[in-house]
Amino acid sequence: MKRNKKYFLLVLTVPFLSFLPLQAIHAAGLIPCGDAGENPCTLCDFFLMFKKIMDWGMDILFILAGMGIVISGILYIISTGDPGMMTKAKGYLKLCIMGVVIVLLAWLLVNTIMWVLGATRTGIWYNISC
Repeated sequence: MKRNKKYFLLVLTVPFLSFLPLQAIHAAGLIPCGDAGENPCTLCDFFLMFKKIMDWGMDILFILAGMGIVISGILYIISTGDPGMMTKAKGYLKLCIMGVVIVLLAWLLVNTIMWVLGATRTGIWYNISC
């Protein structure tokens, strides 16, 4: 039983660690202003930073959701007919899918509110350029 736990932890950590350099590169330029030799920060730069944080969060969401779906599939395969493990695997899969759906519905709600308030007259609200 000890060997199965070590294998399961290895399956969990290797995909996560492979995405860390990608995320470090993506988050490197969070604040594009204010350093020596750069323009001073404005309100537009604040919104640009907020957009970068949202993009980073969505990237993390899809990476973690993909890993969760793969892990629940592995748990389902490993269960080999054990009803308890099969139920856990199905529950993990449902939670992963529900999490993605909730986040996407929240984004759709914000998008709709911004559309109703008229933020899209000059362009799409989530395409910020300073």
